[in-house]
Amino acid sequence: MTLSLFESSLVKLFGFPSLVNIGGPWKTGKTDLALLIAETLLSLNQRGIHSREDALPSKVASNIETEDKRVEFVPSLEELRYWLHGDNRVKLFILDEANVHAPRRRAMSTKNVEIIKILPEVSKAHARMIVVGQELEKIDSELMNPTWCRAVFYKRRLKNATLISSLFSKERHFKNLPPTTIPFDPYRIAPFTERPLNRAISLFKDEEMSKLWAWCNGTPTRNLGMHNMELNRMVRAFVKRILEPKARELKLVT
Repeated sequence: MTLSLFESSLVKLFGFPSLVNIGGPWKTGKTDLALLIAETLLSLNQRGIHSREDALPSKVASNIETEDKRVEFVPSLEELRYWLHGDNRVKLFILDEANVHAPRRRAMSTKNVEIIKILPEVSKAHARMIVVGQELEKIDSELMNPTWCRAVFYKRRLKNATLISSLFSKERHFKNLPPTTIPFDPYRIAPFTERPLNRAISLFKDEEMSKLWAWCNGTPTRNLGMHNMELNRMVRAFVKRILEPKARELKLVT
């Protein structure tokens, strides 16, 4: 099956856990390109096209809110961790407005640190990540670190892009790129917080499981409206539920 230069480049870039940055001046279609990459990868996956290393993403999420069911809305780090480890599918997460959410001038802020801490989790979860920023030199330098970053797309014009990556012998230039078919509002803010915007959100169907998940990811019990004794009870019940089948096998309980 013959692939276009754009498609073959994406197969190479996203055929293994990686981070790709997209930068360029204001209103040059950076977010549009990120979503175009996402839908192209989903299409390639559906066509059964894989890289030599691994499968391509079959699941996409972003802090960009769209009405397209192909892109899940994940506007917080806590929800991202849950999404990454929710199943074993190969995933792609798009972080938009990185200049706002991970600026270099606030490199030691709690939020920046937590975003950087999630990069190894992206790799362990067998996922890929796209970071979109207006001025890449002003986002947290770790997001440009070659340890994580495999490539950079520069958008200088609405339909054109330049790809720079050590995976290719020279720059790749793409012209007349089509717009994404994923509808989104380019003027809507793409939020990304440490905790869910709505604290009543239930990541799990069970409220106690949701609280336990939030707690083990760093949310203090006071923020969850819990007393330490309540946490102790929940943890005991959870551990017992997990270990009881094994205990029965060992005939420690009847």
